[in-house]
Amino acid sequence: MSRVDFYILQNSVADGRYLFACKLAEKVHSLGNRIYIHTSSAADSAALDELLWTFRAGSFLPHAVSQDESMPVLIGHDSEPTDQRQVLINLAGSVPSFFSRFERVVEIIENGDAERQDGRVRFISYREHGIEPTPHNLTL
Repeated sequence: MSRVDFYILQNSVADGRYLFACKLAEKVHSLGNRIYIHTSSAADSAALDELLWTFRAGSFLPHAVSQDESMPVLIGHDSEPTDQRQVLINLAGSVPSFFSRFERVVEIIENGDAERQDGRVRFISYREHGIEPTPHNLTL
């Protein structure tokens, strides 16, 4: 069964959700895990791809927007990865149907009424799948 963590950002920062996803992906990768970052659209995938190159000076996180299985970090929006990955970072607005393939699922919730409501819906969805998500309140 997947472990699901909700990171709830307590303050508003431009691109806060995506910046946190980059930092988390860097940390998770450093621990030897392979990651799939799921977004809502091709535009969101491209924006995240760009941010992964620039979010921190001196950082290099090998990644691709594709099914290039040689990359430790994949970004996608329209299909699930074909290879085995340990961590799913979900930046889409709904729970992906393939989430249970992953050992760990991460949801990142921004500080805003609409974002929090969308997060609550996803939280309930995981519960309906028999998983008790763990919330973490964070300040960026």
